[in-house]
Amino acid sequence: MKKRVWIGSILALCVLMVSVVLYIMLSGDDGRTPFRGQTEKAWIESIEYNNEEQIETWRNFGDEGVQVLARGLKRATPVWDRFYRKVHPSVGQNAPAFLVNILPKPKEDATRALRMRIVQLLAALSKDAMGALSVMTDALEDEQGTVRALAITYFTWGEDDAVLLNQLKTTQRDRLLPIFIGLAHDPKHSSVRNNAFLALRYFPEAKTALQPVLTQGLKDPDTKVRLMALDTFEGIDPASAILKGGVPVAIEILGQADGQAAHRATAAAILGRLHAAPELSIPALLQAVQGQESFVADTATRALGDFPVHAADILPSLKKLQRIQRKSVTPATLEKVIRHLETAPASP
Repeated sequence: MKKRVWIGSILALCVLMVSVVLYIMLSGDDGRTPFRGQTEKAWIESIEYNNEEQIETWRNFGDEGVQVLARGLKRATPVWDRFYRKVHPSVGQNAPAFLVNILPKPKEDATRALRMRIVQLLAALSKDAMGALSVMTDALEDEQGTVRALAITYFTWGEDDAVLLNQLKTTQRDRLLPIFIGLAHDPKHSSVRNNAFLALRYFPEAKTALQPVLTQGLKDPDTKVRLMALDTFEGIDPASAILKGGVPVAIEILGQADGQAAHRATAAAILGRLHAAPELSIPALLQAVQGQESFVADTATRALGDFPVHAADILPSLKKLQRIQRKSVTPATLEKVIRHLETAPASP
């Protein structure tokens, strides 16, 4: 019992010492530095979420503006408050009562909304805000899931080959990879997991190391996350995606009667790109072609064109749809796929 009291006392004293050190370290920048006719703090507080006009304004400020945003994000990320909220429960359980009574109660996170606005703005600037790389990397580990999810988009904004992630040095990418893998396991926030799986798409060189997390992603309880994990898996390692059950996952999402059309269409497109397990994929795609959603039906029709070896099994159903002029499929799409299957070689 005495040992526990001593441990608790030491822990409480350490918390007090750390708080003093952090206060001294963080009290120097109060945001009163002038910038373009206002204080930096005034500029930061005026930021609105996803305001296109403001995004362009800050883009025109160049790196000078990026540094203002970076400093504003640091000020809005109270390291001491975060640390204290994290350790206070354990201190309360182990320290003697008289020390616990000395310690103040943790403050609520009052700057979450501001951090979200700053991070979203920096994410929209993305490659034009390379000077914020350090603070945005730190933001990946923010205590709030909403901030973490937005911070990931800084690295993937545009979702094409020119994303910021692809502009980084190998050493920088190596530092980020384990962070994104960890975020893909976020236990509470599906948006964090979804965005993390998107980021992992840009690490094809690590496809072997990513197999476990991507395989786990195929079992995620959230449909959008499962789909993103599958999309990434198919993009960087299609053979393993097939081996680990990617086809049944895509078929399950495609067949969701109450699922979002965009999700179902993406699943159909993935089935086409995988062009595997035709005994499962083709019936699922043919059923989607006969559905009511044109976007899904068109995508499923194009995906069937990726199975030319099985044209004999596909063409009768597509030609029947053509004859009855099924409105769910665009006639031009249907005609193009039929022509492709009729003329494609009947061998892999």
